[in-house]
Amino acid sequence: MKAKHTSKNLYQILDELRRQGEILPLPSYIAPNLNPDFCLRPYQAEAIENFVTYYESRVLRKNPSQTLFHMATGSGKTLIMASLILYLYQKGYRNFLFFVNLSNIVKKTRENFLNATSSKYLFASTITMNGEVIPIKEVENFQYADDTAINLCFTTTQGLHQALWFPGENALSMEDFKDGATVLISDEAHHLNQETVAGNTAKMTQQEESSYHSWESTVRKIFESNPENVLLEFTATCDLANPYIRAAYADKIIMDYPLQRFRADRYSKEIKTLRSDIPLLERELQAIILSQYRLKVFEEHRISMKPVVLMKASRILESIQCKDDFLQMIHQLKGSDIRHIANYAQSGIMAEAFAYFYSHDISYEELALELKEAFDESHVLCANDESEAEESQILLNSLEDRSNPYRVIFEVRKLDEGWDVLNLFDIVRLYETKASAGKKPSRSTVSEAQLIGRGARYCPFTLDPTLYQAPPLPFSTTFDQGLDPGFEDALDQDFEGRFDDGFGGGFDQDFGGGDDLIRVVSAPSPQVGYGAFLEEFSGLEKYRRKFDDDIENPLRVCEELYYHCQNNSRYIEELKTALKDIGIELEHVAHCTTHRKKAFLESNTYTKGYLFTNEKRFINREEVRGLLPSLRHKIYPMQIHLGKSQEDTVFQEAASQMKRPKSQVHTITFAQVAEYNYAIVQRALCQYGQYRFDRLKKIFPHLSSTREFIQSSEYLGGIRMRITTLDEELLPETLSIACNQVLFDLTSQLMRMEEQYEGSTEFYPRPMREVFQDKTCHYTAPSGYGLGISQNDPAVPKDLRLDLSKEDWYAFDDNYGTSEEKAFVAAFKSYVPYFKERFKEVFLIRNERQFHLYSFAGGERFEPDYVLSLRGLVGEEEDSVHLLIFIEPKGKHLLHLDSWKENFLLSLEEEAIPLEQEEDVKVYLAGMHFFNTSERFVDFKEDLDRILATL
Repeated sequence: MKAKHTSKNLYQILDELRRQGEILPLPSYIAPNLNPDFCLRPYQAEAIENFVTYYESRVLRKNPSQTLFHMATGSGKTLIMASLILYLYQKGYRNFLFFVNLSNIVKKTRENFLNATSSKYLFASTITMNGEVIPIKEVENFQYADDTAINLCFTTTQGLHQALWFPGENALSMEDFKDGATVLISDEAHHLNQETVAGNTAKMTQQEESSYHSWESTVRKIFESNPENVLLEFTATCDLANPYIRAAYADKIIMDYPLQRFRADRYSKEIKTLRSDIPLLERELQAIILSQYRLKVFEEHRISMKPVVLMKASRILESIQCKDDFLQMIHQLKGSDIRHIANYAQSGIMAEAFAYFYSHDISYEELALELKEAFDESHVLCANDESEAEESQILLNSLEDRSNPYRVIFEVRKLDEGWDVLNLFDIVRLYETKASAGKKPSRSTVSEAQLIGRGARYCPFTLDPTLYQAPPLPFSTTFDQGLDPGFEDALDQDFEGRFDDGFGGGFDQDFGGGDDLIRVVSAPSPQVGYGAFLEEFSGLEKYRRKFDDDIENPLRVCEELYYHCQNNSRYIEELKTALKDIGIELEHVAHCTTHRKKAFLESNTYTKGYLFTNEKRFINREEVRGLLPSLRHKIYPMQIHLGKSQEDTVFQEAASQMKRPKSQVHTITFAQVAEYNYAIVQRALCQYGQYRFDRLKKIFPHLSSTREFIQSSEYLGGIRMRITTLDEELLPETLSIACNQVLFDLTSQLMRMEEQYEGSTEFYPRPMREVFQDKTCHYTAPSGYGLGISQNDPAVPKDLRLDLSKEDWYAFDDNYGTSEEKAFVAAFKSYVPYFKERFKEVFLIRNERQFHLYSFAGGERFEPDYVLSLRGLVGEEEDSVHLLIFIEPKGKHLLHLDSWKENFLLSLEEEAIPLEQEEDVKVYLAGMHFFNTSERFVDFKEDLDRILATL
């Protein structure tokens, strides 16, 4: 363990230890003793490892030990609790006290920890440690606890206070905590720090004040009764921006994983608002129509999932009345009512739903009959008063189960906390309120935003590859089993192979661009279309959004949560503000559709031609001889200032003033630094555990020494650092900082190199008509004349502006690409006449994530922005030639960063082998230098001239 880090928060210290490779690994007995249906996600494993490292540290740990896990709603905190119970049991703890402020959460948690028949049961059917079977027992107190078992006691904070200060028969008392150490687990722990928030209890609600005093007088008394006690706090809403909270928890926060990170990592649903100026009953009808559409999409893809709608009221009497009105509407529902809703649906998700019903020959009358059956009284659950919520708590927390019949839930506030539902896709606001008069959102709007955040839990599903028509695979593949994809790959060095995937290998995941994959272990398939499908979908992570970049995919609606409310602009802005405050920002997104033009659709290029792409192959570890090209050819820019100062005389003549130092830019490689002073790089390597030679040797079996790793161009030697500094010469301390920064950036990449790949030199044919379709893409906050802006938009400079719908050589009717892409398309237009002199068909085709290639060295995925198709020589009756040129416009700032892509493109002409499909048509594959108007234009033009001259 490194020296103390007194100025940092605990989780920051742990993050630093992780970067240094000094975080203790996940104990090997945890994963096998958890429910195999649940996968530990990377951030959950990180949280557990952080705690293990903290607990084992003499420097970090305090006695008694209090820690906080600040993690987003839906991030799986109870699975972390279960893992920590297993770890602490192994450390000698036997008594575990779980408490929370709400009784419904206690009931739900008891079910998750004790009911082995529940779909949300957390443990394996049998818990085994050190060869012994460990029982789990619920106890009312710890006086007669089983010293071989996990003894669990569940209570509310108020109930705990009552039991200890007003003892009853068989209830908890302070006697339970005198002799043995106890683990206290507090869920929704933000209720326990209300005093810290304001410095006094003046602004607390009565329930919060009761919770606080229970905490002060009871929980802390238990916690401090034994120096070996452990307090584990869990919350999603710890206000770390508050200085009192931040100071109180600086040395206690084990993991900080807020909703913003959770959503950015794609572990939540995407959130949409569906605003409408229609009566409440019609808003409810609209929601259940959308829910039924989503159900049919799930069923069509052979996914067993029942979407649920939540009807949210502001008062109990209002909710009861809304439920009665809803059931009456369902009872009297007719096709004409559905038609009335359809008349509103001119665009958006509702138009998509009705288009689906129409394409599947579902009439309005038939849909009305379906809804009457699917949403009758037997499928509606009320959770309004305390008794109803308690009695139905198990049903409310098992809505995903096939045996659970409920599709609609009516409630007011009972489900605002502790409701772990995954298949909630629609929330309907059943009341109209004015927006807040102040600058901050009202309390009710904040509550609504928090409910939306709770409902945004992702509903996991996998795709059924048998739905796609394709022949059996004539090659062998392996698919990952067990833990979450990427988990072992990211931590394998620490785990030393304890988590095997069942196939004798690790987890295959392509981290370049976030695309998952399968491993090809023998000859590649000639059926590239199916192989591409499997690679694109079968390896996708079950627990993350899959279609952010494929908005036309019908399953996208199964990754979205819709909030149905009135169309009030002030309220919507207030809601957006409240959502932003909890980490959910509803960004402005432009949806842009490009259509194939008639000339392209009717061409031989499209009807007869093929696109050629290669495959990714797993290579044996023995064939790995260096870093990936994208790493070893990279240039790392950085600014380093050493804090030097100078003095000026304020009124001195300007001519005599000391000259202001100018910034100097130096470029140097690791090999050059080592030649100057080898110790600088050696000391930098020693800062990170990942660079120990024994660990490097596991990744690079041909590596002979640390010196080779530092100096060879196959490893660190060729990596360039572009250093901006005020010094004319690079100083040793500057070089030391630079090397440290680069090595820190490389650590995560090294951890992902447990398995390596290559791109095949064979390129397989895919029919053009199957690859290129009309495509809708979404662009976040488009501006200027970049992404999401039409090439014919007035914002585009005149010399770049084009109406591509009138250009017969451009395959689609518009271009919404980057400013550099627009510059390329405009420049390309001037070359079209020369191409048409030689070729019968000339088409420039933009690649909207419709195909990808793999670099020969490293198998890194690459999606060229354009392919230029030149087919058939002028004067020939039959086409004899088809030339495909892959092109990538690139901004100046990315030319060096993505140089590996350019090297790959330039190697295609010599190395790519197209497996031709059309008889008597010779296929040529080539790539070009990046297109850049300022630095690559001459190279680009020379490439075109050279390629044309070879034909």
